[in-house]
Formats: sequence, C-alpha cells, structure tokens
Amino acid sequence: MLNIISALKRAGHDELTKEESKRGLCHMIDYTRPHCAEASRVAQDLMSTWPERSRSKLYPVPSKTRPPKTAYIRGQAEYALYDGEYGQARKRLALFLADELESYVSCL
Repeated sequence: MLNIISALKRAGHDELTKEESKRGLCHMIDYTRPHCAEASRVAQDLMSTWPERSRSKLYPVPSKTRPPKTAYIRGQAEYALYDGEYGQARKRLALFLADELESYVSCL
C-alpha cells in the first residue's frame, strides 16, 4: 500500500510523467498494485468521504464547467487531468487519499 500512497503523493504534487498524467486516480491505484483489491476498495470508500466530491460515485472530482464524467474523459484525452481548476481539485483528492491511506496503514 505504500507504493499507492507514494503514487498519490506524486500526483498531488504534480510529479507525474506524461503517460501517468493520462490516468485517473483509480487507474493509478490499480496500476501501482494491480492485485491489491483491499487498497482499491479502501480508496473507493475514502473518495466518498472527500468533502469536495461530486455527486458521481465513479467520477468524484467536480468540475465547474462540465459534468464530472465529461470532464474526466476530456481531460484524459487531452492529457489534462491534472491541469487547470479541475486538475487542482484532482490533486487535492490525491493528497487527501494519500493522507487517509497513511492513517489507515498506521492503524493496521
């Protein structure tokens, strides 16, 4: 799970490669540890507690200009998931998840 926390922190601090910047946070978690179902489940649960979340369970990052799913798809196609106001929200979610997962791990 520490690899996942590290990847989320890199996303939150804008330290992703171009290819990584095309991935959403769920994909980043699954890509980092493809067989770690527990980490994926915990991260999904935590996303639903993020105070800034959208109303969409599948697309938790809100956008002021388009529906969350549309913002995600367009950002992914343009390598812009972590750019602009939408990208700043995604980075805040990444850091929120990293902090919460660190707390979760420390309780194990």
